[in-house]
Amino acid sequence: GNMVKPEETTEKCENCGKPMIIRIGRRGKFMACSGYPECKTTKSLPRDEAQAPQHVAEKCENCGREMVKKRSRFGFFLACPGYPECKNIKKITYV
Repeated sequence: GNMVKPEETTEKCENCGKPMIIRIGRRGKFMACSGYPECKTTKSLPRDEAQAPQHVAEKCENCGREMVKKRSRFGFFLACPGYPECKNIKKITYV
């Protein structure tokens, strides 16, 4: 079978600090440490993260791409889809 390139996330493994990646298992997508097999840390994906990122009508001030709404354990934020070339993120402030 052909290996699917794992999706990278902005999350870091809480055990070893390596980037977490998204893998697909029997029960769907989950986050796993990219340091596997040395580090076997896994995390379930938040429900919303499993769906495609939501587009918002806001442009990245660094590169002009349309920002996408993402969710971290601290809540929602806007991220540039140009990651890793453009690492612009913005807190969502509700007025």
